Amino acid sequence: MIAIPEHLEADPDTHVFHAGTALGADGVLRVAGGRVLAVTATAPTVGEAAAKSRAAAEAITFEGKQFRRDIGWREIARQR
Repeated sequence: MIAIPEHLEADPDTHVFHAGTALGADGVLRVAGGRVLAVTATAPTVGEAAAKSRAAAEAITFEGKQFRRDIGWREIARQR
């Protein structure tokens, strides 16, 4: 079972895209394999968007979850 907190679903600047998922007979979204989710956020800077995206990814739960924390690091470093 994938648990996405309600505050993420209500945030217009955070988007959760899913691919490796399936809707169970009980109507619950479940992991089906592979790269399951992509979490994207928008903000005034790349650094703020990356932080918001990471926070959202951390808030989502499911068994065996792994996620990258390094997306956008080159652009964030360039802006500093």
